[in-house]
Amino acid sequence: MENRNENTPLTLQKAVEYFSDSDRALEYMITMRWPDGVTCYHCGGKSHVFISTRKIWRCKSCRKQFSLKRGTIMECSPLSFDKWVITFWALANCKNGISSYELARAIGVCQKTAWFLLHRTRHIMATQDFDVKLDGVTEADEHYHGGLEANKHESRKNKAGRGGVGKVIVVGVMKRGGEVRVKIVPDTSKATIHEFIRENVQEGSEIYTDEHASYRGLEEKYIHDSVNHSAHEYVRNQFIHCNGMENFWSLMARIFSGTYISCDAPHLHRYLAEQVMRFDFRKSTDADRFEHVVSRVANQRLTFKALLAENKAGV
Repeated sequence: MENRNENTPLTLQKAVEYFSDSDRALEYMITMRWPDGVTCYHCGGKSHVFISTRKIWRCKSCRKQFSLKRGTIMECSPLSFDKWVITFWALANCKNGISSYELARAIGVCQKTAWFLLHRTRHIMATQDFDVKLDGVTEADEHYHGGLEANKHESRKNKAGRGGVGKVIVVGVMKRGGEVRVKIVPDTSKATIHEFIRENVQEGSEIYTDEHASYRGLEEKYIHDSVNHSAHEYVRNQFIHCNGMENFWSLMARIFSGTYISCDAPHLHRYLAEQVMRFDFRKSTDADRFEHVVSRVANQRLTFKALLAENKAGV
């Protein structure tokens, strides 16, 4: 991915310097949101007046006022753009993520505000386009997310079953050397796994897995082969393996063991989106990843009330 905006800073130090000027930060965000010129949020009109004292526009067509933040993930936020862009940069480029406490200290806000900022940033990271299915050589694998039962409080331990019981199941598929797609699923049944693969992998593609029973039958529509982990087989013929997908799981596990420590199940899909975005852009520069995040701020909304509702509903 090449930088679309020639003014995009190339390093975090340059980003801090560049966006410390509020007028310059506003100008940059304008060009990123409206590359073809400022457009009225209400009617789409192109004719307007800029009210410099309030940093807003008044449309000459519908006579209504609108701001740069209106209709974006930043709507109703009193924070200045420099705090937002540092959040975008940090989450897009910190390989192990950044905790809300660390971000709060870095930009001078309370931990709750930083937590909300990070979740809103993850929200726009999640809105990727998956219209085109993966093809070529692909790998599929499943992952169980959750802490060890031995580390849980006695009141929260799951007394029935072993292994993945009580954990969140995530299934993933990746194009070897390319992008990865993941999804939280209710179970690892054959129907569930096959449906996920059909949604994301082009029929006729090569797909490599382990010998989990749910992958049986893929050879009907795919070129399928597997490795037997139970027999300590991880690579066969230097080509048949699912090590790329397992590498993604290890990277994801690292952000929870080192940075986030714990994650409530209702919010796991956003942490997954964060890791997927960084992984897919792993060959890009820091500036490219930052610019990709900023380019997605429009037509997005996540309220604090909605986040709390997720916790209560347990979705």
